[in-house]
Amino acid sequence: MMIQGINENIIYRDIEFHIQTEDKGASRGVIVSTLFHGGMIIFEKRVSYEDLPESEKDPERLGTILKTTHEELKKGLLKGELDERISLFLPIGKAREEGGNLSSGEEEMVRKVREDVLPSLVRDLGVELSRDDLGGIRNAIRTASSLPPKERYLTLYAEIFNIIKDRCDREAYKRQVRVWTGLSKPERPPVRKKASIPSERPAPASPDHAVSISVPEMKELVRRVTVPELTRVIGESLSEALYHKVFSEIHDSFYQRENAFELLADRLLNSGIVRKRVTDEWRNDVKATWVRRYRKIRDLEPRNA
Repeated sequence: MMIQGINENIIYRDIEFHIQTEDKGASRGVIVSTLFHGGMIIFEKRVSYEDLPESEKDPERLGTILKTTHEELKKGLLKGELDERISLFLPIGKAREEGGNLSSGEEEMVRKVREDVLPSLVRDLGVELSRDDLGGIRNAIRTASSLPPKERYLTLYAEIFNIIKDRCDREAYKRQVRVWTGLSKPERPPVRKKASIPSERPAPASPDHAVSISVPEMKELVRRVTVPELTRVIGESLSEALYHKVFSEIHDSFYQRENAFELLADRLLNSGIVRKRVTDEWRNDVKATWVRRYRKIRDLEPRNA
């Protein structure tokens, strides 16, 4: 019997991690094993069908490769091979005794980035970080820590944006910087109440909240809302590839966020393939159109009589 996925919770150094390994199917041609902590992607291991000999591509062999990939990531975690990467996201034990090799200013910045900034990038902005991204942030911390205290964090946050700007909306990032610097509180999307409708139809059971939606339904809804403008700009094939890329980079728990659609829209519109074909004004206008269309479909805003 073909195995399509494995999910496993693992305790390592008194911290609970989750490993999810999936065969994305022939259309995607990749097996992905992902290490999560609290819904945040820490590390991914990928095996492409293209790298496999033809004899390895039958369902039974793919199931074996899926299990092997899962076990390799698990073994790497338990052997401490991912400690350096994990330490960028959260403390592990003594986190390699970072303080012994860092100045007090650099140690403070590492802690701030690890505890506040990196989780926020994933949770609030929907930005997944690659190994190169994390290395760039490490270098940015090292450089910024030598500056006068008032300039350190502004320089650091500017450098982080340069690293992720192709995947992140500038204004949304600025709002998060204000949160990180203590100038504003984390934003909570306002709850929209449905307008009262003079009819005999019974009122919804929970009028103050959006109806829950499954991950497959949310993905399909994103496609339905965004495909007209997206295909007009980059065509059907590239649009499909972009959907696959964006969806594969996000953990299922992300789709349950109240502002998940807006963050997904940002990721689509800020992808390099779209940005180089359109203006910033077009992207802003299209995002507003998508949000209105999405809310109308989900019935999240009052309708005009």
